[in-house]
Amino acid sequence: MLQRFLKIIFESLLEVFLILLYTPLGVIAFIFSGKEETHTQVNGKTIILVEWWTNPNIIHRFWKRYLERKRFNVYLVSFSLLRGSFQESAEKLKQFIDEKKLHNITLVGLSTGSVTALLYLQEFDGWKQVKKFIAVAGPFHGTPLVLPLAFFPSVRELLPESKFLRALLSKPVKHTEKITILNAKMDEMVPLWSRILPNVKQEIIDIYGHNNLHIYSKSTYDMIARYAAEPR
Repeated sequence: MLQRFLKIIFESLLEVFLILLYTPLGVIAFIFSGKEETHTQVNGKTIILVEWWTNPNIIHRFWKRYLERKRFNVYLVSFSLLRGSFQESAEKLKQFIDEKKLHNITLVGLSTGSVTALLYLQEFDGWKQVKKFIAVAGPFHGTPLVLPLAFFPSVRELLPESKFLRALLSKPVKHTEKITILNAKMDEMVPLWSRILPNVKQEIIDIYGHNNLHIYSKSTYDMIARYAAEPR
């Protein structure tokens, strides 16, 4: 019991540290960010990591290399909350995939990146190229915690019951059998009701904290690799 309590305390403190550290680093990365990184295909299995932040997240680049060492062809596609809309991000994701002629993809939405990924799949025939969609704590129904940043148009789209989210979820979700949602045991940023899609498999990872789940947890990326290794 004590060990469990100490684990929760440690991961909660780590969560605060990550927020304080990577907010300014994200701004710096946004200013100096260039084109998305690519990697030479090594085993015919492709993973695309989709992120939204002040882009790109430095630690996501580390996990990109981690998955590459497992011999996946990995791309990290970044979008910024400081510019653009989710519609534009889905269009750019489609353009990226089409230009690279990618197929048999495991599409991974990291937090808010899950919303772009779902929009691409639902509205841009993404399932023709994608074999599996993994959402890492995606705020599909929005989150009230983005309210302080609601002066950015893309952030307003993430408010609960926004016009954008209502339109996105107004149609049945396609190919629910190919979707998995990864969740932390406790997520203080994205409520449980926001992460749920009808008839979609949920996996719980033994970690506490939203940022811990997609930044700190090796188990998250090992599970992504396991799903990506499965046949179509």
